[in-house]
Amino acid sequence: MENKLDMAAFAALLSGKTLAEIHETIDIFRQSAEDSLSQLQKIESTSRQLLRGIVLELLSEKQSESLPLLEKFAFDSKPKHKNFPLLLAAMKAHIPVWLFGDTGSGKTTAAELAAEALKLPFRLISVCPTTTKSELFGYKDANGTYHPTAFREIFENGGVFLIDEIDNGNPSILSVLNTSLANDWCSFPDGNIRRHADAIFVAAANTIGRGADIRYVGRNALDATTLDRFVYIRMDIDENLERALISGVWDETMLTDIDDDNKVSIEGWHDFVVSVRGACQDLGINHIVSPRATLYGHRLIQVGIGEKNLTEMCIWKGIRETDRSKIEEQLRGVSMPSLPSGHNRRDPNEDDIPF
Repeated sequence: MENKLDMAAFAALLSGKTLAEIHETIDIFRQSAEDSLSQLQKIESTSRQLLRGIVLELLSEKQSESLPLLEKFAFDSKPKHKNFPLLLAAMKAHIPVWLFGDTGSGKTTAAELAAEALKLPFRLISVCPTTTKSELFGYKDANGTYHPTAFREIFENGGVFLIDEIDNGNPSILSVLNTSLANDWCSFPDGNIRRHADAIFVAAANTIGRGADIRYVGRNALDATTLDRFVYIRMDIDENLERALISGVWDETMLTDIDDDNKVSIEGWHDFVVSVRGACQDLGINHIVSPRATLYGHRLIQVGIGEKNLTEMCIWKGIRETDRSKIEEQLRGVSMPSLPSGHNRRDPNEDDIPF
């Protein structure tokens, strides 16, 4: 068959290459695509599917020479939650992320897989009402010896730190995290420590931190200054992922498109944030839209997040539907100008944008 011959020729081209060379080949395709992360993701997904077919065909023909690296590239794609691309994008932008959703939806696993994708160490703590400050920041014993923690390790040396069940923690204890989550320095028992450039923080919870609901009756309402440090990503149960865990069959095309085909300009985003803030004040709605919405949005735009996901992560953040409807009604006609065609986003790592 012609298709079989084409696949065999392609296999002959790639099977002798190293994994790095295969990545370079895909990068060539990337450079010819539009400046859209969603397009790049589709290209890589398509390439991986093609490579899987090639590898399976060669294995069936017992042509296994020089295949290990090609096989690894083709099949090393662990099933992930549909909103994993949003989490990974926010972590690349070095923004604290709050994952919220039903129990068992894969929040902890998503954070671990994101750390693996970024090639960063992963540590975590599961908090509860009795969690102490020393469990986060460490302590000095009677001899004056400082005993560090996983949080200190990540803060100082870099990595991904997950605060699991954060809405089950003591609000007073968690408030001490505020400075460390949004600034370059943190005070530990042995002195002030500068935050590592690759120290990334993720919180996982069943709620958005505003208190208990009918299902999660033991959850606490956290201080608004703590909640404002995060962008929010909903992690509902992903049935595509659930199916993959028992059958091994996973549809990669179900992953969220972070771009959502509506790019936003930085100036337009700031104007929209100011408009929402003004609407909240005019309507008497108790919903914080701080400058972090602007700054975090700035970074997320740079890593490819489109308008729909941007507003969910930085603006609405679990707001009551009735309040959201009132704000949207007041802002009817207000829009965010799109980026001009061919606009190139700046790499968020080029310059440091303050939190």
